Amino acid sequence: MSYPENVIGGVLMDGKAAYWRIADLLNPDDFQDRTLAALYRICGELARTDAEVDAFIVGEHAERQGVCSSADVMEIRIRTASAANIRAYAEAMKADSLERRFRAICATGAQTGDMATTQAAITALLTAQPAHAVTAADAAKRMWDGVIARYEAGEDLAGLSTGFTKIDEMTGGLQPGRVYGIGARAKMGKTILAMNICTNVARNDHPVAIWSLEMSDEELMQRMACSIGEVDSVLLQRPRLLDERDEYWAKLTMAVKTLREMPLRISDRTDVTIEMIEAQVRQMHAMGQCELLCIDYLGLLRLPKADRQDLAIAHITRRAKIIAKELRIPVILVFQLNRGSENGQQVRTPRPSDARDSGAIEQDLDAMFLLHRPSYYDKNAPSGLRLDLAIQRNGPTGLIRLEDELHRCRFVNSNQPDWVDNASRLSVDNNL
Repeated sequence: MSYPENVIGGVLMDGKAAYWRIADLLNPDDFQDRTLAALYRICGELARTDAEVDAFIVGEHAERQGVCSSADVMEIRIRTASAANIRAYAEAMKADSLERRFRAICATGAQTGDMATTQAAITALLTAQPAHAVTAADAAKRMWDGVIARYEAGEDLAGLSTGFTKIDEMTGGLQPGRVYGIGARAKMGKTILAMNICTNVARNDHPVAIWSLEMSDEELMQRMACSIGEVDSVLLQRPRLLDERDEYWAKLTMAVKTLREMPLRISDRTDVTIEMIEAQVRQMHAMGQCELLCIDYLGLLRLPKADRQDLAIAHITRRAKIIAKELRIPVILVFQLNRGSENGQQVRTPRPSDARDSGAIEQDLDAMFLLHRPSYYDKNAPSGLRLDLAIQRNGPTGLIRLEDELHRCRFVNSNQPDWVDNASRLSVDNNL
């Protein structure tokens, strides 16, 4: 007997108990044979009622609906030796079904040439797999094994190091399965901070994938070269100035060499959807080419059709969370804050509710960093980046101070005392 016949025969033999052992895995569409698909549907309908699920009752329903005769149903039951391996048969069936659907999607894509639709269909196929529940004992064992492994390896962090001491101390590094938001108003340095983190992660031989919807890949490379080489960005804009500063040639050469050796992939394609990004990231991850994903930035993604803007944004943040959780990688999501806090003569520091377009950003993130540079609004204010870890599900929140070297496209650790949040608003007239 084939796997599908064994599955149906197992349900006819052991009834509801057998059906519920595979109900999370199979649906009628997984059966190529229409008759077997209809019998499985009937079994599911009966299992959700008080009726018994056996060959006699299923046969009666099958005859009444014109699916097949009751004798045909009884024949399947008689030919089935046991229901003991029904889960294994169902898993084999599911694998065949996935391969069949995958080939059909690829064949359609080859005919239409619509890559975006094909990628989205593949992503939907892969992400629609059934949930799998584990016992607390299994989950606790894996958790504790991870703790012991980090202890024995002498690792201080549970996640990827950002390269910023205080951020790593407060977060434990960028953890698998979590989404980290970097939000700011315009010109605060959110892209610089995100790229600094990506560079630091990649320099430690962890593959990073960046989707840059605002800047070209060459612009990002210029910024990263300046950051790594500790060279003013103006020298790459006006390279003739390098003749006056010979020492910078060696720094830039070393920086470019470092960049070329880093496991870093950048896409600067615009007008992309989160599904298109997800499809490519899943492919990269399967090939060991993605341990961190960064999207810069949320507001430039092509939004799905929705009744409201906030619902479209919520769809993107949910998909970002799914990517992080299913691939077990951290995701950095850069986003813009609204300018409501800049109205009038006073400027207040940003807060989570300033996230533009949707409260889903605040809700779906595992951690939210908000950037503010007081000196941008008041030249007499202290320099440096006021980085507010405003939200963190599994850790502390608080203010972090970083020094800004924007002329070199980077932030660096600070030796100055951290910021003190002693006022809810920052004035632009020396009331800092």
